[in-house]
Amino acid sequence: MASAQAIQATADAVPRLARSLEAGEPAVRLSPREIAILRMLAHVGAKTEFKASMPSEDLTEFWDDLYRSTLDLQAIDPTKRADRVAVAVLVVLGLVPTGGADRDEDPLRRLVIPPKEDVLYLLAAGLAS
Repeated sequence: MASAQAIQATADAVPRLARSLEAGEPAVRLSPREIAILRMLAHVGAKTEFKASMPSEDLTEFWDDLYRSTLDLQAIDPTKRADRVAVAVLVVLGLVPTGGADRDEDPLRRLVIPPKEDVLYLLAAGLAS
């Protein structure tokens, strides 16, 4: 019973968190690019039925061909410092899942697609389009 209440409380808190990340105080607010990348990762997960094995490639070189028609955002450009910083911020804050790579590797290559139940999808849905 207590775990069901905790799950519900978490689900109820996600819209508030999304609003804070989007329009809250500067100390907690994400940049527009950080929000876009978070939404893009969730989009790749949903479009691949949560099975994408190389999200770093999906978000960069394959984005325009496979995903942009259904989510019109710029692909991540790993040569742009701003995009590398945006991904690193999301990783450091724990807002996007990582795995399989050492901590000192490129954060973009560390991204993984979370399972269907992950809060990332609720959070991404709560962020403006």
